[in-house]
Amino acid sequence: QAPDIQAIRTSQAVYKIKSDIRYAQSYALASQKMVRIDFDPSAERYSLYVEQAPGSWVLIADPLTHKSFIVDFTESHYSGVNIVNTNFDGVNNDLAFDAAGEPYSYAGTATALSAQGSVSLAGNVAIIVKQNTGKVSIQ
Repeated sequence: QAPDIQAIRTSQAVYKIKSDIRYAQSYALASQKMVRIDFDPSAERYSLYVEQAPGSWVLIADPLTHKSFIVDFTESHYSGVNIVNTNFDGVNNDLAFDAAGEPYSYAGTATALSAQGSVSLAGNVAIIVKQNTGKVSIQ
C-alpha cells in the first residue's frame, strides 16, 4: 500500500514550522532585535521579519536559499497542507521573540504571551510554543 502522501507532507510542514520558530528565536537572540513570524493562514504561508527600528520590519533572508524567508504551503512539495489558524493570545496573531528569546503575541504591538501559543494545521496537528521560554513542541 502506498504511503499517505498528504500525511507525509503535513508531517514535513510541522517539522519545518517547528524548525523555523526555533530559527526565529535564535535570530532574535543573535541579532538582539525583535523577530516575528507573520502567519497568513488564508494564503497558506508565513514569513520571518526582523525589526530594524521601532515599527520598521524587514524580511529576513533564508539561510538556505538566501532569498526572502517566505514559506509557501501552496508550493508542490507542501501542496494540500492547510494552516487552520494561529493562536498567540488571539486568533491569527503573529508570533514574535524579543532579544532575550522570550515569545510574544504580535498584532501591531508585541505583548508577552500569557499562555502557550499554537499553530494549527488540518489533520488535527498543532505546533505549541510555551510562554516565557518559547520551547516548541508538537501536539
